[in-house]
Amino acid sequence: RVMALPFQQEIVSQLIEEDGLLVLGTGLGLPQILLQFVRLYSDPSGGNMVFLLGASAEERASLMEELRLDGATTLPKHLGSEMTAQDRVASYLSGGLFFVSGRTLVVDLLSKRLPAHLITGILVTHAHRVRETSSEAFILRLYRESNKVS
Repeated sequence: RVMALPFQQEIVSQLIEEDGLLVLGTGLGLPQILLQFVRLYSDPSGGNMVFLLGASAEERASLMEELRLDGATTLPKHLGSEMTAQDRVASYLSGGLFFVSGRTLVVDLLSKRLPAHLITGILVTHAHRVRETSSEAFILRLYRESNKVS
């Protein structure tokens, strides 16, 4: 099990209180911090609709494994392109935290299948790799245009 250290818990608390950007050096526990966010936002009963972008398949698998080891009752939902649009919409509306490709999310936002005003947050891992023309940057622009509150 991965346990968060007090300074990591403080980082999470501060980012929950106020939107922000976290830049963290290697070895300071980004996986533990990310796990806390995933654990918190995976529960759909909190009215959350949060997306995790930029995580590799290995990182997603590691997060899922840690949650299972912790006995989490709700897990993030992976929405792949193999799902029908109607199934994705039903999943979105059920709430929680979602692993979804940038391409799928862009299509669903542009087609208005995903109501951007219902999104409560977007977590972007490896933000240093996001470029102005990347799907993650486009998603964030679409989100900010449609959702001035979250």
